Amino acid sequence: MSRYFQNLLFKLRFKNQLILREVS
Repeated sequence: MSRYFQNLLFKLRFKNQLILREVS
């Protein structure tokens, strides 16, 4: 369960970085 949650956080962080990169 914990590992699954960490995986989700990692994916979200990755998406956020991509979005920020596109916006700026």
